[in-house]
Parts: sequence; structure tokens; C-alpha cells
Amino acid sequence: MIETYGLTTNEVQTIFNHVETIPIFEELCTNRNAKVVFKWLYNNLYGNVFKKDKEFNSVLNDNFANGKLLGEIIDLVEEEKLLSPNNAKQIVYAIVDEKYS
Repeated sequence: MIETYGLTTNEVQTIFNHVETIPIFEELCTNRNAKVVFKWLYNNLYGNVFKKDKEFNSVLNDNFANGKLLGEIIDLVEEEKLLSPNNAKQIVYAIVDEKYS
């Protein structure tokens, strides 16, 4: 992952602490910068989930459609410039708070 995605050792360790999310991370990296994906998936999303004492995989799978919704948010910020990073974080935080069945 260090060579493939240009990540640091610490970033790779974080990913492997959540080994079950590796397929989602790799899918999100398709046509996206891996560092940006890492920031959104593990810093913004996981950080917020952890603060709220929720289960990361459940939130990622249920609230973010296995990461697809997060990918769309990343694209709106990074590619289309339709959302500011701060507004996107607020959306991510609101989605974390939701419970979908």
C-alpha cells in the first residue's frame, strides 16, 4: 500500500487496524487520490464515528452504502468543487448521526 497508494507507514497501519475496510478503501481509490480518500475515510468519518461511540463498519455499510456515498461526497469536494470541505464534513457528520434500516 505504501508503494501502490503513496501512503505513509502510519496511514497503512491505520488501514490495517480496520482490515475489513480495505476493499472499500481500494474501491474508493479508483480514480481518486489515495491520500484524499484516506483523509475522508479514516480521519473525518472514522474520527467522528469513534467520538460518537458507534461501530465504524455498521455506519460505513449502512449509512454510507458501503462507502459509495462517501465517494460521491469526496467527488463533490475534490472534482466538481460543488461543496467546500467544511460543508462536506458537516454532511458526513449528519449522516453518521442517522440510523437507516
